[in-house]
Amino acid sequence: MKFSILHDTQTHQEKLKAITDEIKIIFFEPEKSCHQCPHIKLLLTELEEASDKVILELVNEIQQPDLIKKYGIERCPAMAFIGSKDYGIRYYGTPTNFVECFLDLVSDISKGGHPLKSDVLKEIEKLKKPVNIKVLGTQTCPYTPIAGRTAVRFAISSELITVHLIDVISFPEFQTRYNLRSTPEIVINDQTILYGIKSEEDLLKEIIRFE
Repeated sequence: MKFSILHDTQTHQEKLKAITDEIKIIFFEPEKSCHQCPHIKLLLTELEEASDKVILELVNEIQQPDLIKKYGIERCPAMAFIGSKDYGIRYYGTPTNFVECFLDLVSDISKGGHPLKSDVLKEIEKLKKPVNIKVLGTQTCPYTPIAGRTAVRFAISSELITVHLIDVISFPEFQTRYNLRSTPEIVINDQTILYGIKSEEDLLKEIIRFE
């Protein structure tokens, strides 16, 4: 089958095969279809057709407000990813410029487990308070997906950690709210702001400050 966004390349095929467990992707569409919505839906539809592990569910912001509330969706367009459970990972905006990175993200969430380094995981298991991590970036920044993937590993490993991946071109109000200077910008509990790619150890240091 020929796709418009997913291509029959070795890279895409390998990344599709890496989605080894079932994952549901819920796409939340705004009341009035945005200019990037058709591209997002096309990517997700092709992904569902290309992998028997991916289940796509479409939700309308106005027609299904109960699901908007259930998944804590603040803005649309957005996506929620449900692997073996809901890890609290949300994606706001469009991922179509970094398809390979998006496939890596889907693969990581589908596998679940405890993907953090053992010493970092040991410390994360001591958490007692909820932590939210926002990763702000753009579709032209090659470092944003790397920072986002690291944050996602924390959410997969702890029920107390949620992650919001935000495309600030789609939602420019976040640039003002968090005084965005460069990307990626990492915001922890709407207080601590970090810039650039951070290691698991560096991110851990900031997270445990809220204990």
